[in-house]
Amino acid sequence: MELLGKVNKALNTDGNVVLRKVLQTVEEMLNDRGCTNVRVSPNVAKSINQSKRVVWGLPSEDGRVPATDVYISTEDKVGVRFARHIVEQSGNDVKVICVSTGGPTPFTRKECDERSIQFISALRLCTNVTKHALVPKHTVVTDCKYATDLLPKMLETDPVAQYYAWPIGTVIKVNRTVGCGEPIAYFRVVVSASS
Repeated sequence: MELLGKVNKALNTDGNVVLRKVLQTVEEMLNDRGCTNVRVSPNVAKSINQSKRVVWGLPSEDGRVPATDVYISTEDKVGVRFARHIVEQSGNDVKVICVSTGGPTPFTRKECDERSIQFISALRLCTNVTKHALVPKHTVVTDCKYATDLLPKMLETDPVAQYYAWPIGTVIKVNRTVGCGEPIAYFRVVVSASS
């Protein structure tokens, strides 16, 4: 928990306070993604120390959202050994999310493909980005009438895209309110960060 206390360098805070915020955001994130029966480990500290899942959710009823397991790394950078361990522990049909302070090492990022594990910064999870006053409402468009290659891009590393884990090619409608007028719809397509 000591490492989590150093997540926000502007504040000297207790790691347990940061951990509670991260856990709350992770629960909200899994619910917003469509997971059902989201649970938090009854003994979070023990689960973290034993490299076990801390939060998990069952698949959505329609089967579009897989079961999801969330692990918290106690290391500054996530190594390959830890990443392989949590992917193997969760199984093939489960989406794995790894929360850490420093993200994966370059070798770990190269070794693990994004379909098997998603890395999210603990700092990013201290607050729910979708509830921020300056972040407009984002919704998925299922029947897009626009040519996606002509739409402006939203990188898959965008905080909102990462929060919802939208796959590449997903078209997003963003409702922005300028001044006190009616909301205006803008459309974006999620693209790979490497393109």
